[in-house]
Amino acid sequence: AASFKDECCTTEVCITLPECSCIDTEVVTADLPGVGSFTFNMNILNLTPATGTPFSGEYITLTVAPGFAATVNPTLVDIPTLPIYASTWIGPITVNTALPGGSIIYLIVGIHSQTFHPCCFREIKLIVPAQSGSGMPGDLNGDGVVDGIDLAMLLSNWGLPGTTDLSSDGTTDAQDLALMLANWG
Repeated sequence: AASFKDECCTTEVCITLPECSCIDTEVVTADLPGVGSFTFNMNILNLTPATGTPFSGEYITLTVAPGFAATVNPTLVDIPTLPIYASTWIGPITVNTALPGGSIIYLIVGIHSQTFHPCCFREIKLIVPAQSGSGMPGDLNGDGVVDGIDLAMLLSNWGLPGTTDLSSDGTTDAQDLALMLANWG
């Protein structure tokens, strides 16, 4: 009889996430007081094809993509049944990170059935908001200068609320762009 007590083996399992065409997402971020935390709200839209039996989403999973120094809470959200073309907002979702304002974090968002059967997964991009009180209006990433990085952050959040709403009127618009350009450089 052969002895296997000194034998060791491992198997690497790689899973390719399915291309996500069954959900769409809209994300709005907001800074929190203190260092290293921000929240976001996300609108989930069920785009399951109407052929056959439509997929009804019941759960959303949230995971920080590998290689990004952050945590997210909660990681599992129970949502109402989402028939085809229905949507729901979830949040606030808290992200903790030591990354500076303007840094990018990717999250993997999944939609699952009531029996936790996965429909698909999608990567979403979050931009870490500048810390409150950075001092200079328009310095969205907190690096001490109003420049193209801040402009990109403002434009990516156009029409939405959040830290890019420099005028505090509830939406990022031309008034916020004017405030940013007044402090350019």
